[in-house]
Amino acid sequence: MKPVLKVSLFLAAGIASSHVFAASAQTDLPDSCARDAKGNYSQEFDVPCKALDRFLTTFNAKDELVWAKTLNYPHVRMSGNQVTVWQTPEEYAKDQNLQQLSKEIGWENTRWNYRYVVQSGSDGQGNANKYHVALSFTRLDKAGKPISGHTFDSFYIITNVDGHWGAQFRSSMAGSLHGKSAY
Repeated sequence: MKPVLKVSLFLAAGIASSHVFAASAQTDLPDSCARDAKGNYSQEFDVPCKALDRFLTTFNAKDELVWAKTLNYPHVRMSGNQVTVWQTPEEYAKDQNLQQLSKEIGWENTRWNYRYVVQSGSDGQGNANKYHVALSFTRLDKAGKPISGHTFDSFYIITNVDGHWGAQFRSSMAGSLHGKSAY
């Protein structure tokens, strides 16, 4: 299958899924990434939860290239009606400026409100190869307080590409502050 066709099919599936599984930030969906008493994720959701942890930890560290390396490529983000595709971590990192985000809105870090694994898929041999996750996140200021208007519903597809688990498709209600930014 040609790469353009693959991306087009991937986009179509992601767009359709993001509409089917949309949830409001006001809805209390169960958190598939809730930890047990020992601080562990359930075996069923360990993989997507850890991939999302790496994503958010590096995002909060404001290191664009390290953050970009948590993702899988080609990486697709749908923000509003804008769809952007990046082919490499370097290309992705070049389009991001987390320090600017921090200055523009007073952002210090972000927290998950919930991460609800809607579906998982396998390669036909019983090996997981992707997870669909409905989630919500809130941006916080330096005092750790939510920034007004910065809680967003999103839909991520976590995939396994050559043994690396990461977000490959993200559809978010968060807009792009400028150009091809992905936050």
